Amino acid sequence: MLFTLSRLACLCALLPLQTVVALEQTAAESSWVTNPESDDFCAGSYQSLKPSNDSNSAYIEADRSEFSFNEIATLQGNVVLRNQQQQVRADSATYDIQKQILNLKGNLSVQGSGLILTGDSAVLSTDATTGIIESASYVLQEQGARGAAERIERTGETSIRLEQGFYTHCPPGDNSWQVAAKSIEINHEKGMGVARNATVKVKDIPILVIPYLPFPVGDTRRSGVLWPSFGSASDASGID
Repeated sequence: MLFTLSRLACLCALLPLQTVVALEQTAAESSWVTNPESDDFCAGSYQSLKPSNDSNSAYIEADRSEFSFNEIATLQGNVVLRNQQQQVRADSATYDIQKQILNLKGNLSVQGSGLILTGDSAVLSTDATTGIIESASYVLQEQGARGAAERIERTGETSIRLEQGFYTHCPPGDNSWQVAAKSIEINHEKGMGVARNATVKVKDIPILVIPYLPFPVGDTRRSGVLWPSFGSASDASGID
């Protein structure tokens, strides 16, 4: 069964309402730009992070940093990791230089090519092969989609999985059409998503409960999203 979404169709959640709204607004509203003259129904779009023109712009900064003999870097206060196309912010971070694993905590935000994420904490590999973000909200900019989940995990080069989350095409603050699911897998290369144990709601009224729900997430000709990647963080300015 293929669930076809119109421009008016939004996919959303059964997560506790206050939690979902608080998380989702952080990612969506922070990047939403209203354009009343737009021909699009939503009359706006999500603003992308402007890439740096400096080819050597990769850097790491924080209020305080410590380095241990076991090659663990600890960063505290206003942590920022940035390269030409991506930026990660958090209250604190630890970086395992040998394993190239970043642990980030507190007021986490991630902006990349086509992707905006916020959350409470995250574990990311700096080569973008793995990543988990807890208590997360997200925006898929090219698809005009947003949502929230208890956990977002990278499951492949072009795919992510949401656990206890939702997906919607409505603009921020508008949850007219919603779908929530125990898990939602989104494959950007295929332009498809699959929701399992899903509930579709219209104006907060459940209209469909279905164990397996495939749906399109956008034009497969588009470039999709770029999961945050920083190569070796030790090569960035600020880490020696």
